[in-house]
Amino acid sequence: MSEKLDLIKKILARCKRKDERLTLPLIMSYSLPSSSKWSPPVMIDNISGGGLRFHSAKRLKSGAKFNAKIDLPNKLQPVSINGKVIWCKTIDNKKDPKKPRYNVGVEFLKMDNQDRHKFVSYLCEEILFQYLTDEGKMKPKWI
Repeated sequence: MSEKLDLIKKILARCKRKDERLTLPLIMSYSLPSSSKWSPPVMIDNISGGGLRFHSAKRLKSGAKFNAKIDLPNKLQPVSINGKVIWCKTIDNKKDPKKPRYNVGVEFLKMDNQDRHKFVSYLCEEILFQYLTDEGKMKPKWI
């Protein structure tokens, strides 16, 4: 396990961001404290141990706190996260230019220990899969 951890640290050290961003096919729903309704499922654009980015049909205020449920592959229950909107930017909506769409950047604030374990384990496995060969060596494009 120590060797895997050392490889993950080496991979993350190459990244300029605070946390490595991964593009993974993950879906989430969210709710704002002012509402008991959950959003329809949305695709996550990228995700890391510290936050994520997703597209929204609604403008969310910077600083707004919310709850999210992220569906992880092969897990029966979603991971629950408390987060905060860091930024929200308008993007082109090619399907319907009259309906604005938004890119939303989120910072994770709080996560249950069991959920954090599931989430971090999933991210570590994905990092290893994306950056390492089957023999455990760095893939050529990351050397």
